[in-house]
Amino acid sequence: MVSKSIAFEVIENSGPNNLRDTLRTKLTKASEVFIAVAFVTEAGLDEIIQPLRQVASQGKVRLLTGLYQRVTEPKALKKLLRIQKETRGNFSVRLSREPKFHRKVFVLENRTRATAIVGSSNLT
Repeated sequence: MVSKSIAFEVIENSGPNNLRDTLRTKLTKASEVFIAVAFVTEAGLDEIIQPLRQVASQGKVRLLTGLYQRVTEPKALKKLLRIQKETRGNFSVRLSREPKFHRKVFVLENRTRATAIVGSSNLT
């Protein structure tokens, strides 16, 4: 078992310290990604879809979302399912069965480091 360091960061979502830019940067070094968010919209997904596809081309991406408050867009889910099929499961998408699923967790791993981002940001 390889020992990994774990990083915790504060992302204020103002100016250059925002989740989108942080994810774009960290995804370039990730080999595995787990995302659990309550809401996914097509616009939010489009902000990081290319780096996520890149991870899935060589590693694994797992995305869990929900239908709570009907914010998650059908277009976003269709896009995610299409990517899941294109990547032959390296990019896996699941819907939570919890009616009030409201998590916001991003975990990015490579061989030596795991970064966990927990907060209030969805993929919207």
